Amino acid sequence: MSGGETFAVFLIEVDADRAVPVLLDSFIKTDVLTLRRGIARALRSVPNRERVTQSISEMLESMDREVRAAGCDLAGWFLEIEDWKVWQSATDDFDRRVQQRALGALQRRQSLRNCQELLKRPATAENFEAWVMADALVRAGDAELLATDDELSIWNAIENKGMSVHLAVERWLKKRAEDIKRDEKWETNRNREDQ
Repeated sequence: MSGGETFAVFLIEVDADRAVPVLLDSFIKTDVLTLRRGIARALRSVPNRERVTQSISEMLESMDREVRAAGCDLAGWFLEIEDWKVWQSATDDFDRRVQQRALGALQRRQSLRNCQELLKRPATAENFEAWVMADALVRAGDAELLATDDELSIWNAIENKGMSVHLAVERWLKKRAEDIKRDEKWETNRNREDQ
């Protein structure tokens, strides 16, 4: 978990009602991808997610293109938001950056759905199949999200699979998180150059 994400989770634990608008505003204003994804992961831990998803839906309809783009990014993390809203941003928005963010959100949403489906399988998987499923989960999902106590956590799915599977998953998640951080840094720099 990054420092920004740790701080965001702390704010939510202290006072979620006041933290949500602050975190959404911070999400809009920052272009550091690692921080944005940390805030998105933290917002998934808000006890009343309906408030978060309502705010994201409002962001998708904003007159400000930066707010709409941020809303698209966040919509990728919350499957409670209807798909058509994200598709509408991808196809109907006049701003190219909003369209790109919406397409990225649609990819993330599919990844989250794949993880939900894969999380059902390791519980019944045995031996080699358990290893294959755990590996597929790590490759398909967000490594830092899978390692948390989020509903998409990998730990519950592999709790009875033995120490060797746990150690392998821990190593895979660490490696995947490092790869993601490297990619996020590269993408943040590329986005700054594009602006």
